[in-house]
Amino acid sequence: MFGRLTVAMAMLLGLWLGPASAQTSLKFSLDFIMFGPNSPFVFAAEAGYFKDAGLSVSVDPSSGSGDAVNRLASGAYDIGYADVGTVIEFAAKNPDVAPKVVLFIQERTPATILALKSAGISKPTDLMGHKLGSGSTDAGARMFPTFADINKIDVGKIDRQIVDFRLRDSMFAQRKFDAIIAYADSMLNVKGLGLDPAEVNRLDYADWGLNFYGNAMIASRQIMQSNPDAVRAAVDAVAKAWRDAIRDPKPVIAALAKRNNLTKPDADLERLEFIIKNQVVSPASRANGIGSVDADRLDQQLKLIGQAFNLPRVPSRADIYDDRFLPPLADRKFTD
Repeated sequence: MFGRLTVAMAMLLGLWLGPASAQTSLKFSLDFIMFGPNSPFVFAAEAGYFKDAGLSVSVDPSSGSGDAVNRLASGAYDIGYADVGTVIEFAAKNPDVAPKVVLFIQERTPATILALKSAGISKPTDLMGHKLGSGSTDAGARMFPTFADINKIDVGKIDRQIVDFRLRDSMFAQRKFDAIIAYADSMLNVKGLGLDPAEVNRLDYADWGLNFYGNAMIASRQIMQSNPDAVRAAVDAVAKAWRDAIRDPKPVIAALAKRNNLTKPDADLERLEFIIKNQVVSPASRANGIGSVDADRLDQQLKLIGQAFNLPRVPSRADIYDDRFLPPLADRKFTD
């Protein structure tokens, strides 16, 4: 009798409390392989931030920002991480299905020019008369004509040589080029190839007229429409993970090592610290937290990318960014 009463009470209690809430499943596409620069997203999963937000998130590598954007546009993935320039270009050509930025993370574009000090290159106009190694499809390479125009460079006086980006850094380390169009963290690549960083000047696009935002968290149109609460929860979890990474990146790399057995902890830590210092932390993000946006600056980025990429139309800010999901400042601020 007691047993039957206990079961009946449990059933009634279960009905009163309702069924255990199921977690919402989301698929997250990284901007590249799973490594130091994007490890805070892995940390958000390992530290339980997604789970605490009622989410079950699978975090997968990709072949690049273009791949991530296409995955979200097709509906195969819900959220991701990609270069803002790639999002802008896709939105110009596919306005109805393009994913939107829901959280800006990198305050500065990583596009840069690495130049040998021995070649006498310390400012953009010094590139004239020198060999410049370059890829053909990366954002820095495609933006170079605009960079040159803004900085009064006669491109006809530069010996620009297009090479496979996988050879670019090594050829520079071998001094076959006086300078290369690269990413800021390519400095770590050339260091590993034997070129002392003290011998290299860095001419960041952001310091020479192209003060663009770098990578950002994005969401598909489908998930923003069908489950905005899930997007909001995911953005909040990611903001917390990046906040923690800025304060102490070591646990973040430890989480990465659990998920990826190819992790090289020291190298990945160095790369994450470099990205944080050079592209995530800035006076604006210190004051206003991760994800703060300067509207005029974003509008200028849209305009210049539209011109440089010869886009059929220049997307508006609303075409590529949805600010409804920005977490409270307390969850985004990493300074005391």
